[in-house]
Amino acid sequence: MLIVSFPHETHDIYRAPGLMPKIEVRPGVSLPPNFEDDLHGKPVPQKEFLQRDQGKVTRGWGEAEWLRYRSYYLSQIEILDGYVGTILEPLQRRRDADDTIVVYSSDHGDMGGAHRLPFKGPFMYDELLRVPLVISCPRRFGHPVVSDSMVSSVDLVPTLSTMAGIEWPSPLPGKDFSLLFDYPKETIHAAVFAGYYGKQHWVNPIRTLRTADWKYNLYVAPGRELAAELYDLKNDPGEVHNLVDRPEYQKARQQVAANLLAWRRSTNDPML
Repeated sequence: MLIVSFPHETHDIYRAPGLMPKIEVRPGVSLPPNFEDDLHGKPVPQKEFLQRDQGKVTRGWGEAEWLRYRSYYLSQIEILDGYVGTILEPLQRRRDADDTIVVYSSDHGDMGGAHRLPFKGPFMYDELLRVPLVISCPRRFGHPVVSDSMVSSVDLVPTLSTMAGIEWPSPLPGKDFSLLFDYPKETIHAAVFAGYYGKQHWVNPIRTLRTADWKYNLYVAPGRELAAELYDLKNDPGEVHNLVDRPEYQKARQQVAANLLAWRRSTNDPML
């Protein structure tokens, strides 16, 4: 087994504010559709991130700066892709290349100006939660397969164990999603869950449930619920309109809140 991490390329986005205006805007780069979100009705930590935390370096930025920011991030991804190619090229010369499982993924994304937010922070928007997941094994796959089924990073170990023919000695928290290779429309999870604690000295714990239709974020402290977000992803994929206090959405909120609470109990959430 070989594990390769690339800690600098995409994390170099933190250098972007100091490189303005030297960064050239790449052809075809545009602002995200939810760029104009003013964070009205969103939990307080999001605005605090912009006013007092790492996001304050972007205060006063206009469209030109954000286009440079996004261009710089894409350039860093391009560099990373080159490094991946450097690793894969000699693999192709090995006799066991067709039997080698290669996984490409990430631990989080970057806001990239969505909601006028940079980097990562106390928010659980899809720009951060949805990460690349590409699995290659030429002997196993005769042709490319693409699936929209929701999976989580915790599903990787049981899936790779199945692909490698390894029986894990104890139960695992994730699910084997290898059936998607043959049946990409199957459902692995009705909902996926995520958690956030904080960064540096800024502690803003968040617990998240995401289904195909809904996103529910709960900002918590020990024994308390501080704020929440509810998004109708079918009608508001950019997560601009927080519906958590709208009377007509209380039934939906109660259902996702109950599912999130059950997950928090099952995982012994220390914030309960």
